[in-house]
Amino acid sequence: MVRNYKRSNDSRSYKNYTEQQLADALTAISSGEMKFREASVHFKISIGTLHNKMKGKHTNVPGHQTALAENEEKVIVDYLLAVASWGFPFSTTEVQLMVSSYLKLIGKNVACFKENTPSSEWVTSFVRRHKKLSQRQCQNIKVSRASKSRSEMKDFFNHFKTSLGLDDNGKGPMPATHIFNFDETNLSDDPGAKKCIFKRGVKYPERVMDSSKSSTSLMYCGSASGHLLPPYVVYKAEHLWSTWTEGGPPHARYNRSKSGWFDQFCFEDWFQNCFLHHTRHLSGSKVLIGDNLSSHFNASVIRLAQQHDVKFICLPSNATHLIQPLDVAFFGPLKSQWRNILGAWKRSNASMSQALSKDAFPGLLKRLNQQLQTESGKNENLVSGFRATGLYPYNPNKILNKLPSADNETEEENGQRTAAAVSDAVISILSTMRGGKNGEPPAKKRRTRINVTPGKSVSLEDLSASPSPSVTPTPTSVQRQKKQFVRPRSPASNASTSTSSTPCCRSISTASKPQSGKLCKNGRGKMTRTSLKLLPLATSARKADNADYSCLICDEPYVEPVTEDWIQCNKCLMWCHEACAETELGNVIFLCDFCKD
Repeated sequence: MVRNYKRSNDSRSYKNYTEQQLADALTAISSGEMKFREASVHFKISIGTLHNKMKGKHTNVPGHQTALAENEEKVIVDYLLAVASWGFPFSTTEVQLMVSSYLKLIGKNVACFKENTPSSEWVTSFVRRHKKLSQRQCQNIKVSRASKSRSEMKDFFNHFKTSLGLDDNGKGPMPATHIFNFDETNLSDDPGAKKCIFKRGVKYPERVMDSSKSSTSLMYCGSASGHLLPPYVVYKAEHLWSTWTEGGPPHARYNRSKSGWFDQFCFEDWFQNCFLHHTRHLSGSKVLIGDNLSSHFNASVIRLAQQHDVKFICLPSNATHLIQPLDVAFFGPLKSQWRNILGAWKRSNASMSQALSKDAFPGLLKRLNQQLQTESGKNENLVSGFRATGLYPYNPNKILNKLPSADNETEEENGQRTAAAVSDAVISILSTMRGGKNGEPPAKKRRTRINVTPGKSVSLEDLSASPSPSVTPTPTSVQRQKKQFVRPRSPASNASTSTSSTPCCRSISTASKPQSGKLCKNGRGKMTRTSLKLLPLATSARKADNADYSCLICDEPYVEPVTEDWIQCNKCLMWCHEACAETELGNVIFLCDFCKD
């Protein structure tokens, strides 16, 4: 199938007029202003076409007949729009499977479809025929963000309307200069990927430019009128140096924290010395919109807000991608401009081959702020963000129209059967997307550890066969069965009969050996789990003690040499295999299933 047909120069000319020209020609003929020949010459439309249109002939769309009827395609379009609005848009392959499933359900065979399944070219033509559809590159969002409902957004807008004192028409005394939005972001030391010119056929195009994973946190705040406050920078450091503040934007403030993130002290300092300082000339009540984070509020911030007549309005959780003006329209252009500025700076310092330093950051931040502001001093992206989120001017439909509706639209009577068949096909595809082919999530398999001789390889057949010198099965490769749980005795009761309840022996010294269930620092400063160490004891004594101990879960006895990790419950001090406990190495506190109850 030809996707983009190009007519040759010597071919016959077909439709070379617009629908408006055809309508004007038919109107002139029907009113008697022109004859057929005069209208043909004036509007450059053939006489035969004008005769056919006047008599109502050849009303069908020119070209090959579609494989599906018009009502069938309309229902498919409606379902594609519905699943996309619910966060499950179909790809080209999934549309092919849906149409194939629909044809199978109604018992219809289309001759031009191979194995009764449409091709990817058919899907491309289908999307082109229906102007409501388009293929777009999508981004993934979490389920928690996708779960925002229309009722939750309606409640937020009702509270927002009350807080601003708006009437039923969304009008109120609060001007745009008094409505602010604040949010944190970070600028990283990575200029990102960029399209460049290479020799045709190069397999791995590369560009030499140093970068790192470091980033610097910033707080931005702006009003609905487009006025942007000076940025507030937080470095990841123990101390703040003078060169980290030189050459930056005017009136910008700088701070540092151990983690590099905003904490309560940084936010309180920003609120007092940045927001209140730069809005002190505004009379009347002011509104500050932002995230509902615990690091943003404390008693001092609330007290200062009451003294200066500032109202905090918290956005719904997991909804900032919809309703936060800075996220919607400001941070995207900001990051794009930052990558250009950072790339230009790295190219100018190519001989130094250095990553972005804190000394150079204020100067680059100043360039960034200069590009964000217009000649009038107003940031248009900020104004667009407030308008797109419906916060100013007040318009809840800006957000509500983006959320799926739970109301089912009434179908035409002649399309009920088609809609039901397409619905079954769509449900089949969605069930596969959510739960796998059998409608159930795939079962998790427990991993087993294999001891392989260094330099040797292993295959699945080696594991099924008898053990060989190259593959030595370990106790973890044996399928364990969980025993019936019985409440163990408390550590106090165990202490009357034995000195220790560990799988090692009675004479393990807790002073000379760290607990296996806890973490300690190694020489490199990383947290690693220590292994069990046995003190010199008689072999018979060790065997006697270890023979009485078994795993808390699978009941496998403790034997030497130790071939896998054991972990101790922090409450009852009983032991079990780390694989049986299904815990991770980083867990500092471990409680067995007995102690969890």
